[in-house]
Amino acid sequence: MNDTGLDDLLPEADEQDIIRAAFARREAASADIDAEWRELSRLTRTRPRRPALFIAAAVAACIAVVVLLSLPQDRVDRQVAVITHMDIPGDISLTDDSGRAYDVDTAEVTFAGKPLSGTHTTMMVMATPRGRDCRVTLSDGTRVWLNGESELRFPFGFTSGRREVHLRGEAFFEVAKDPQRPFVVTSDYYSATVLGTSFDARAYSSDDASVTLVEGSVRVSPAGSASALVVEPGCMVTFGAASMMSMSEVDVYPCLQRKEGYFYFDQASMLDIMIELGRWYNKTVVFEDTAAMSTMLHFVASRSDSLETVLRHIAELDNVEIEYTEDDITIR
Repeated sequence: MNDTGLDDLLPEADEQDIIRAAFARREAASADIDAEWRELSRLTRTRPRRPALFIAAAVAACIAVVVLLSLPQDRVDRQVAVITHMDIPGDISLTDDSGRAYDVDTAEVTFAGKPLSGTHTTMMVMATPRGRDCRVTLSDGTRVWLNGESELRFPFGFTSGRREVHLRGEAFFEVAKDPQRPFVVTSDYYSATVLGTSFDARAYSSDDASVTLVEGSVRVSPAGSASALVVEPGCMVTFGAASMMSMSEVDVYPCLQRKEGYFYFDQASMLDIMIELGRWYNKTVVFEDTAAMSTMLHFVASRSDSLETVLRHIAELDNVEIEYTEDDITIR
């Protein structure tokens, strides 16, 4: 190879500058990339809620890396509120169909053996606000665990024929056996008929209506429909449009834990968990990170725990940022 060929292989002036700079960087201390990202994470957690640009730079060997993270400008527009705070009284109430109110100074009321004043034809209404539940023993001995934001309408005493109550919200029933008088739970969305069994009935809305059977047998029918479905133990029936019903096998343990005073979620979506917490603690729940809505979690907590404690445990499980105020919970 002659001198001209060798000259062609040598780097030009601008290329020589790049090579010299690379060797100079090799002698300098490399940036701690992990430390840079930890600092970046700290800044994003404490940054106010607004679109922002975050820049992190690290240099390793001969390569300079610049990472630019930009939050979308329409982030606020994509917030999803899944349940809303309500201005409601915080006491359990018991009234009759004449409008008379009774003092309720305990979370358990019985109509079996210790009847309140009234007649067997009087209709009673037990109602719970968000964050409070109660237990009711009906005149036939049936035990009912009424969840928060729920209402049970029932007769002061059951007479001949079927025993019928009306539910809005959610309740767990342990029905006293009486083959001659079927027990019927009606709601705006379905009716459930039993002879003696344990089941959870849920009727908060048309999108949140179900019957979960723990033991025994239940026959359910959509409201205004003659069609019926017999539920098997360990199964849940949900209701859709046009009187459609679907039955699936479920774990009934969460139902049993709820009546014992616990939140129990096993492979439940963050959406379902936060709706339940929002209802119990009476908060508006907003998802800014809509992807987090479908995250599946196993989560257990006492219903007597503070909201701060419950949210802290959820954030630790999924490594998400959750903030709350007097009326709101926000998942970012």
